[in-house]
Amino acid sequence: MGKQCFHQVLIYLRAAAFSISIYITLAPIALVIYLYRLFVIIICQILRPELGSIVTGVDALFINPDNQKSSSIILTCFVVNNIVSEHRVREIFEQRVLRLKDLNGNLVYKRLCQYWVNVLGYSFWKTDDNFDLRNHVRKYDYNNCNLPIPTDEPALKLVLPKLVDLPWGRNKSHWEILIVDSYKLNYLSSETTSKKGSLIIFRFDHFLCDFSSIIGIFRTLFQSKFNTPALGRNDRALSFLQRTRLALTFPYEVFKQSPFNKKRKCICSRKARSNLIYDVSDNIPVSAIKSIKDTNDVDFASVIQSAVNASVCRCLQHNGKTPNTIDILSAFPVSKHPGGLCNYATTILEDFPLQFESSERRLHETSEVLKSISKNRGPITTFYLLQVLAFLPSTVINKLVSSTYKLRPSFFISIVPTTSSTEYFDGGEILDAFFVGTVIGNTGEQDTSKKSSNLKYG
Repeated sequence: MGKQCFHQVLIYLRAAAFSISIYITLAPIALVIYLYRLFVIIICQILRPELGSIVTGVDALFINPDNQKSSSIILTCFVVNNIVSEHRVREIFEQRVLRLKDLNGNLVYKRLCQYWVNVLGYSFWKTDDNFDLRNHVRKYDYNNCNLPIPTDEPALKLVLPKLVDLPWGRNKSHWEILIVDSYKLNYLSSETTSKKGSLIIFRFDHFLCDFSSIIGIFRTLFQSKFNTPALGRNDRALSFLQRTRLALTFPYEVFKQSPFNKKRKCICSRKARSNLIYDVSDNIPVSAIKSIKDTNDVDFASVIQSAVNASVCRCLQHNGKTPNTIDILSAFPVSKHPGGLCNYATTILEDFPLQFESSERRLHETSEVLKSISKNRGPITTFYLLQVLAFLPSTVINKLVSSTYKLRPSFFISIVPTTSSTEYFDGGEILDAFFVGTVIGNTGEQDTSKKSSNLKYG
């Protein structure tokens, strides 16, 4: 026991020594960057008073050098079992979302009227003086991504990847709600009287917000509960002593998470974003997942992660080369989300078990990896690292992140929270949901969506 404690202290001292040397080396560079950033802010306050605050935090990581394109997109689609018009959605959205104010009288969703402007390398918020809700909430009108009328799930699956790369309007906020008022229902709910419903497509630039923020919009717009599971993993508050220790060893912790310190990806990057494919599995009863969870004494996320890894393993086996582990970038929400529109999440890059002699062994090994993630300082280190990177000019951040993704990960997974309640919009029941997310660079993606009491994976 004494030797183990001594060994831990020795590791900590080495980490602290390494970190302090990095601090001393980078201090002059950091000072220059800080002073230049301050200079740009002052210049904008004097010469560009119409601009808002500088883009900070994780938001800065999602800025695309072309302000009509997105580095990352979040697409969410709902199938409703009644006919919904764009006029009705527009009316409700303006009343419930755009006009919503906090206790201080500030607009909660002000970003819906804002876009970003680049000044001397840094990005600033700017309000659209000619904002018109009709530009953002409208009937589906993309002629180059045609949907048949009435449309259905197979047609939607072909169109969703194309919606990812569509450009935004110049000097307009990067979001839109598209309504398809004729959708073939695959099944009937207890309240369905017609075989046709409506499809509502929510398209957001990740620069504006994360998925937790979008769920907040859903709750406000639909006036529905949208109950989601309580945050479990990564829900840890650091004490003052732990924060001090992290500050002393921060560069060392960053180095441990660095892709340069790990093996390279085992799945090649896509050559272009135009070859995206979207697909979903058949419905999987939640009861089946819970049965596997209880039988093997693991958590819900372990079952999902292991199943995704198994499917990737089968794909790689067709190419004749299957590694024992695979590098995966996982996204985690951070506790105490401030609300409104923002990006308040972190990521962790980790090697997960892939090829095993049995699915049970893979499941238990996956569970152990997830347990270690919840205990280590990786997620919180990444969260603070993202805040630090935001001090760099936007163009530098984009190049840095894109270059990093060329090394790792092989793919990205985000297990998005799904509702545990039946949801409604304007009297119609939401029968189905589809979710698409893309990340910076050419990394693949795996995501989840929800349908009643069943899950589907895409």
